Amino acid sequence: MGILDFNRVPDKALPARLQDAALNATYVGKGDVTFNVKDHGALMNGTDDQPAIQALINAINSDPSIKTATIYIPAGECAVGAPIDLPNTTSPTTFMAKPIRIIGAGRSLTKLKAIGSPASFDAVIRHLPPTPLVTGGAPHEIAHMTIDSNKVAKRNIDLINAHAVRVHSLYGLNPALGAYSNIRITGQGTDYLSWENVIGPMVRLEGGGGTDAAQWSDHNLEVLSTDNHILSSVILVRAKVANGVDQGGNNFWTGVHAFYGATHFWQKGSFGSFWDHCEADGPEVHGFRLEGNNNKLIGNHIFHPNSAVPAGFVAGIYLQYPILNSVIMGNTIPDAPAAKKIVSATRVDATTTVTGNPGSLIDTGTNPQGTNFSVQYGDALTTINGSARGAGAVDLQFGRNTVSQVASGAQSFVQGYGNTASAVNSVAMGSLNTSNAFVSEATGARAHTRGTNAKRVRAAGRFAVDGDQQKGEHIVSALTTSTAKTQLTIANGGVASANVVALPSSTSTYLATIKLVGIKKTGSNGEAAYWTITALFRRLASGASSIVKLGSPTWTAGQGDALALTAVPDLTAETLYGHIGVHVTPPDSDEWHWVATIDTVEVA
Repeated sequence: MGILDFNRVPDKALPARLQDAALNATYVGKGDVTFNVKDHGALMNGTDDQPAIQALINAINSDPSIKTATIYIPAGECAVGAPIDLPNTTSPTTFMAKPIRIIGAGRSLTKLKAIGSPASFDAVIRHLPPTPLVTGGAPHEIAHMTIDSNKVAKRNIDLINAHAVRVHSLYGLNPALGAYSNIRITGQGTDYLSWENVIGPMVRLEGGGGTDAAQWSDHNLEVLSTDNHILSSVILVRAKVANGVDQGGNNFWTGVHAFYGATHFWQKGSFGSFWDHCEADGPEVHGFRLEGNNNKLIGNHIFHPNSAVPAGFVAGIYLQYPILNSVIMGNTIPDAPAAKKIVSATRVDATTTVTGNPGSLIDTGTNPQGTNFSVQYGDALTTINGSARGAGAVDLQFGRNTVSQVASGAQSFVQGYGNTASAVNSVAMGSLNTSNAFVSEATGARAHTRGTNAKRVRAAGRFAVDGDQQKGEHIVSALTTSTAKTQLTIANGGVASANVVALPSSTSTYLATIKLVGIKKTGSNGEAAYWTITALFRRLASGASSIVKLGSPTWTAGQGDALALTAVPDLTAETLYGHIGVHVTPPDSDEWHWVATIDTVEVA
């Protein structure tokens, strides 16, 4: 059912009011059921409609024959004098809350408005924590309306211990004055927090008060709980302290635009989040203020209209502490002077990358020692500075065992201790990893890419030599225009030692899981199909010709079009380089694109 498909269950088919949760058998138990609040006691004439709406929600939630429900608030103004409580899970084994949609006729047509004295109740719509605290929760939805707290409700929406709630196509206005916000996501208990809630798109939250900052709420959007909340395509307007607050970490802010306020984005917790293509328009003090580790700020824009930077402006991006394991890259701060583009209260830690931010005095890529930055090395090391770095390379290690453990490849990157990135665009992070092929990546401890292009490996130690206990990821491809059997290679680059998945020249074994996808690009409407297979390969120290495929594994055809499924995939042990061969025989001579992932468990 579409969100606005209110005719699937016409309002006239519903009883005038739910009685003792007994529902008409003609429309229950058939998926989503729609209820118009005006048919269930809501008058929408300025009197308090909360009791009627809450009774409707409670009755729906207690009826086992209803799976999900849409509560439709038609055009007009609906007054509430107390919170509308969404159902929560009371026990993970006996009762899971029903998913409820609260849907209006449109942001400019339907308004939920709080009535009463200032700051007299928690929220217009809220999700309370279950008692006792348990995991779980229902994917509720709130959309297509304006919610006006009217300075009466402390918040428009308060999500406590909520899971997968979605808020979109919504105006939020006028939360109560003080330490409140339009929307808050938070949790109670150590292990039972909110997670995976989505705010956006088409959400605009305003602190109220027009140009009178004394009438603004402290915040507009507060994310005080960790775990994968998504804040996307949201506009935040007028906040006394900070428009957007993230105290939980591990959340995703993308395309959020904030303007009018002291600080626009404030990361307050010990663990950071991902901030991508957000805009801080005219901040009075900070565009972004970061206090925790593991932040990623990429491609954000901090600016002031007419280049008018306020006298009290501190920084476009402000680093409160020597934050660890963070990336601040590609952010533009055009109006601030160079000394105020990016500012660190202390040194920038060696595990954090600050680069590619035009005009910033702090840039760990071009000047590792730059303003407020220091690279620390162990005093006992005999080879402190190491060999020459590659052009455009970034080396953020605090030490190494040999001079070669550096970012020697052009545009390469190393971070941690004793890592080597010797090829163009190679990456090595963690401890004593080696990345020695084009666009390869080695992470963890003692991982080795073994000269294979575009290979990603991760290890947690070794038996005797680097890479002898690791996980590998590879992508191979081919473009075909004939029915000849064709081998897929890395970057469709031809069969060469660096473009195939070769086992090392020692006694070694790879468990390989291959997923193959093909799509027809000409002469058709894009016929496509996929296949999977898992196989074990072994190679002895006697050379490439000793490689064998153990047993007789077979391909499993997945979904696909009839023509595409006539293609013939093949998996072989190739003796040229001692490598895994993924082949395909296309169904015809039109242009086909073939891509396979090869995930390996590598023991050597």
